[in-house]
Amino acid sequence: MRLQNFTSQSVQSQIQLQAFFNQSADLFCIIEPDGTFGQVNSAWQTLLNWTPEALRSRPWIEWVHPLDVDASLEVLGNRDISSNFRYFNNRYRHQDGTYRWLSWSWCYGEDGWGYAVGRDITAQKQTEAILRQTQERYELVAEASNDGLWDWNLNTDRIYYSPRWKKTLGFEDDQISDRATEWFYRIHPDDRGRATVAFQDYIQGLTPTFELEHRLLHNDGTYRWILSRGACLSTADGQPWRMIGSNQDITECKQANSTLRLTQERLQYLLSHSPAVLYSCKVLGNYSMTFMSENAAAIIGYHASEFLADDGLWTSRIHPNDAPRIFANLPKLFESGHHVHEYRFQHKNGQYRWMHDELKLIRDEAGEPLEIVGFGIDITEQKLSEIILQQQTKALQDTHQRLRFHVENSPLAVVEWDREFRVQSWSKQAEKIFGWKAHEVMGKQSTDWRFIEDEDIELVKCNMSRLLDGSASSIVYQNRNVTKNGSVVYCQWYESILLDEFGNLVSILSLVQDITEQKETEAALVNNAELLRVLNEELVQSNRDLEQFAYVASHDLQEPLRTINSYTQLLARKYQGSLDAKADKYIKYIVEGTTRMQQLINDLLEFSRVGRNGKPLQPTACDGVISQVLDHLKIAIAQNNAVVTYESLPTVMGDRTQLIQLFQNLIGNGIKFRGEKPPQVHISATHQGNEWVFTVRDNGIGIESEYFDRIFTIFQRLCSRYEYSGNGIGLAICKKIVERHGGHIWVDSELGVGTSFHFTIPCV
Repeated sequence: MRLQNFTSQSVQSQIQLQAFFNQSADLFCIIEPDGTFGQVNSAWQTLLNWTPEALRSRPWIEWVHPLDVDASLEVLGNRDISSNFRYFNNRYRHQDGTYRWLSWSWCYGEDGWGYAVGRDITAQKQTEAILRQTQERYELVAEASNDGLWDWNLNTDRIYYSPRWKKTLGFEDDQISDRATEWFYRIHPDDRGRATVAFQDYIQGLTPTFELEHRLLHNDGTYRWILSRGACLSTADGQPWRMIGSNQDITECKQANSTLRLTQERLQYLLSHSPAVLYSCKVLGNYSMTFMSENAAAIIGYHASEFLADDGLWTSRIHPNDAPRIFANLPKLFESGHHVHEYRFQHKNGQYRWMHDELKLIRDEAGEPLEIVGFGIDITEQKLSEIILQQQTKALQDTHQRLRFHVENSPLAVVEWDREFRVQSWSKQAEKIFGWKAHEVMGKQSTDWRFIEDEDIELVKCNMSRLLDGSASSIVYQNRNVTKNGSVVYCQWYESILLDEFGNLVSILSLVQDITEQKETEAALVNNAELLRVLNEELVQSNRDLEQFAYVASHDLQEPLRTINSYTQLLARKYQGSLDAKADKYIKYIVEGTTRMQQLINDLLEFSRVGRNGKPLQPTACDGVISQVLDHLKIAIAQNNAVVTYESLPTVMGDRTQLIQLFQNLIGNGIKFRGEKPPQVHISATHQGNEWVFTVRDNGIGIESEYFDRIFTIFQRLCSRYEYSGNGIGLAICKKIVERHGGHIWVDSELGVGTSFHFTIPCV
């Protein structure tokens, strides 16, 4: 052991030195002249995890970091004995392959031995590196950052303003002093109070941080928006003595925020009032929504939140008939990047609304599909309008076809002229009436060929002038026209004009009717009018004489019939049973025949009186007429258990006596010609145009339709006189009464169900 060479020391000192050598936390070592470790203490193994044997196996320089070898040898290269220690730092390799920083104190002895003490300064080196890196970063940030840094000594009231701080306000480095007043002076007057409160609240611990947005005066006289942030350093007793912070120019940010806020307000307004629903959705799966504008509720009923919460809401509400087409066409979006489709979407109220949907595919930088954005517009009204337009177009086409058909097949000729009276249209009926084909007259004026009879030309010109000067929009007149073969036809012209939206004349339309036959007929009627008048007078006189004859004849027949009937009855009473059975039968036939003959004569008298003894027509309340009729028929009603009802009936111009006779005949027939059920008769009246239509309905035996006209003929019976009494004159009298009142009568009936008699009487 080399420790024994220190002969000047006592044994006790050597023991103490050995203990110090081994127990020290510092590295102790003795380096032999050949550069190997002579002796090392235990700290080497504790610090570097190398055993003394391992250390002695190699020269000490091989344990040094390669980058530190040259510097270490340079310090230790001179082995001159000197009392001065040599100091240097280097890195030694740890057993795990890492390196530890060591600080050395080294000296050489007389024999060339090296004596060294090393201390682990790895932590110090790391701290220095961190501090150096921090300092470098601080300097880099201060240089590169847009923020202006400041450092305020609260005790001296001095502030360090970084060049960037000054430059932010438009000053050079030497143009602003380091006083705190430079900051407070430049604060906008409206912000000073707020800035003072913010600073004091932070210093007093009322707020955790100092952060303030305020305006500072720029060198050009304007104000810049500044965001100031700062933090305090305090003494051990908690007194703040230093405040460090930064200023950030946020003027552009403020302006951008203001612009952004304005833009957002505009966008929000547009989104909330837009007729389109804006949205975005995923490109995979069921295309779930990632955004939906808030106006969705106003357009399709669902709120935006409902779409975002339910991934399948949109796709599930597409009409089942439209969904296959929509999804089949979606690949087109991924091909072209843009697609438009229309479909029906179920509104929240259950109704389907037509949507016009435009989609745009958004891709990322690599060109991969990222998102689908689009907008949908409710086009239901447009669709309905299109449908209506299609229907109207179809109807217009149909109407045009029908009109063309009617024009070509109308008995009226259709001719259209322009404002110069040149032919623009010439129908087939025009060709038929006038003889000229359409191609022969198209584009010609009416004066270009002999078309109007010479004597009527001035009349036509006068009428056409009225159309052209606007004094008339339509005119009807008659004139004579010359046909292609030279014959003359009488025509009635219906002229009208067509104006455009500005009131300018577009064309003149003429409808032409050939009235030649009518004119000839009128001439014949004029010639026959006198003859007809004479014949009518003779007919009236003849009818009057016939009525008088019928009355006289029927009246004069009454006396002999009464005589025959009286003596036959006397003969029957005196010789009834005295003669044989055949004689009794003959007497019965004579009595029945004379009785029936008397009834027929009475009926004939009654029929003739309708026209001859009628009273003047005057306002007559039909309700009162029915009341009197029911009083006359009360015995028949009671005997047959009949029910007669009637609605409120009007007042008409009539002969009260004849109206009583009319209703009594019809109601009496309803009671007489009854079925198995008790008779039910109902009387009503309806107002139609300028007349009243009366109906008398019963539930009797009914009448077969083939006899509807026959029953109103005099003495016509449909039933045997043994089944129903009467001579078949009642309905003939009803017909004559109705016709005298200016109306007509008819019947509706169903056999076995009942009969309804209808007749009309003009309104008052």
